[in-house]
Amino acid sequence: MIGLLLGVVLAGSAGGCDRASDDDIALVRQSRQEAQAIAEDSVLVAAERAIQAGHPWQATRALASVLQSPTRRTPAAVLLAARAAAAWEGWGEVDRLLRPEPWLSTQFAGTGFELLARSALERGMDTVAAIYADSAVRLAGDSRARAARVVFLARALDRLNQRDSARATYERAADALSEAREWLLLRAAGVTDDSARRARLFAEVVHPVARDRIQWTEALARERAGDVAGAAERYASLGAMPSALRLRLSAATDSSMRAALRDTIVAYLRAKRGTADARQAVEVLDKAFPSLSPDEELVVARSVSASGPVARALAGYQRALASAGMTDADRLDYGELLIRAGRYRDAVNQLEQVRAPAGIAAQAAYQRARALLLAGSGGAARTALRNVANSYRGDTAGAASALYLLADLATDDGRDDDAATVLRELYRTYPTSPRADDARFRVALVAFLRGRYRPAAAAFDAVSAIVGSHRGALLGRPRVGGSG
Repeated sequence: MIGLLLGVVLAGSAGGCDRASDDDIALVRQSRQEAQAIAEDSVLVAAERAIQAGHPWQATRALASVLQSPTRRTPAAVLLAARAAAAWEGWGEVDRLLRPEPWLSTQFAGTGFELLARSALERGMDTVAAIYADSAVRLAGDSRARAARVVFLARALDRLNQRDSARATYERAADALSEAREWLLLRAAGVTDDSARRARLFAEVVHPVARDRIQWTEALARERAGDVAGAAERYASLGAMPSALRLRLSAATDSSMRAALRDTIVAYLRAKRGTADARQAVEVLDKAFPSLSPDEELVVARSVSASGPVARALAGYQRALASAGMTDADRLDYGELLIRAGRYRDAVNQLEQVRAPAGIAAQAAYQRARALLLAGSGGAARTALRNVANSYRGDTAGAASALYLLADLATDDGRDDDAATVLRELYRTYPTSPRADDARFRVALVAFLRGRYRPAAAAFDAVSAIVGSHRGALLGRPRVGGSG
């Protein structure tokens, strides 16, 4: 039970706009009336077992025919169908099933209202959730069910920013749910403006895991109470710099202060490039400064290219083209992103501008050939791949990849002998390439399919020997036939 309650209490605690965890479905307790009604129908019994076994969609399917029958569509069947839908997070279905029902206030001790409250919370309908949760609390048949429903009511009030009411309701739930008491007290502290009262609530939190959340809760409470500077300081001490910077920007009215914070965020992106924190910092930067310089856009693009979203990286690189800091590595990255976005012609234009160093140029030339192929220019792509193999013989990755793709294209055209010729060129020229062993195997396979069994057998034996020697080297053993 405690794990289930923690899911309810802690979901989304960093921002105060929480969502229920999957586990808290079990908090919708079954009333005695409901249990008796289910026991009278074998289909309902089977559906309930499916839900308990973790197969709620099976329950939904099993109940479909029951709900279509006017004589079998009982309140218990509808409620069980709503439970099943909640288990697979079909919140719209929960609402569709229960909202029109006239028996919600008179049967099953308010369980229908509880499910509707959860549905409304999941869909961000906080005012409606508070109404349904209040009804569910008043109709609860026992103290445990009532306490769990009080948590839902507190969450709705929390989201509605009715902080005093939310605090009192969280404390009420904490008094009734001893196993989740400390987590509920943390939530109560998170909506408490008075620092002395927060301190008293924190003093009752003694579990080490719960105590680890105190400083986060303090930061959130200060932010919600309007103590922007105090909240920013707390977030910074916790390493949550994007939140700290967001708050500092919200309080900065002087243009020089905003400019300094802008520089701070850009420097943070350089240091935390590609991380989840950097992605959040980009969101803060974009919201506060809709127009960035080309150099700043380049910093953003380099970071979100790794963390996403791809659309923001593409926009950043497009605006950064005017930056003197744009390198060939950046153009390669931009071109690969354009390919991912399906903008093949634009990718070709960017990638053909990459000239140095050789390793980057080889990769750009290979990616350009891929873009041509994806754009439907098969002949140009084949020519480009051959040029990569000829022009970048010193680059194993680029040249070997080009040869391998050339062989694939020959196979697609039904030119198996040509494919085998290219594959031999690959493994003879680049024996250390990761593609080499596969190339040898494919040459042997072509020979076998053409009925050339003796050379095929010799080729397969050679592949086996090479793979065996590789495995021996990895295990620290001597090569086959070696002096050892």
